[in-house]
Amino acid sequence: MAQKKIDGLPTIADIQQEITEEQQAQAEGQALQQKKNKLKPVLILLAVIAAVLLAFSLFGNQVFPSPAGNGIVTGTVVNAAGSPISAQVYVVNTSLFTSADSQGRFSLSGVPDGHQTVLVAYQGQGVELPVDIQNGAEVFVGSITIASTQVPSN
Repeated sequence: MAQKKIDGLPTIADIQQEITEEQQAQAEGQALQQKKNKLKPVLILLAVIAAVLLAFSLFGNQVFPSPAGNGIVTGTVVNAAGSPISAQVYVVNTSLFTSADSQGRFSLSGVPDGHQTVLVAYQGQGVELPVDIQNGAEVFVGSITIASTQVPSN
């Protein structure tokens, strides 16, 4: 059955096509909105990354300053004859300590920045050394001589 077009009125086919076009436009709009919703978290992440990079470029190391208390004191301990000894090494007024190895070498890490006193002790004898740790640097104190005492004989 052929459809007749009455003056100024659309045919059923025209109305159906218009409805189909509107439905397609709505579907495309919904698909576009879904894409926008998926992109939003990505755009937020990119903005955060850009802000962090900008902060680093503007403030350099000031954004995350290196923590204090990460200096290292190293050296060697010998007796009066120049032979290496396994002495105890302490940072005064802290809980930091270590022992020199069989070659007399020691390395004490985690030493707080600033003026510190290192105490090297062996068989009741000791030597105090002033050290200055700056910006977590390593300080080599060289060779430390501990004079040993003789035990009195009866």
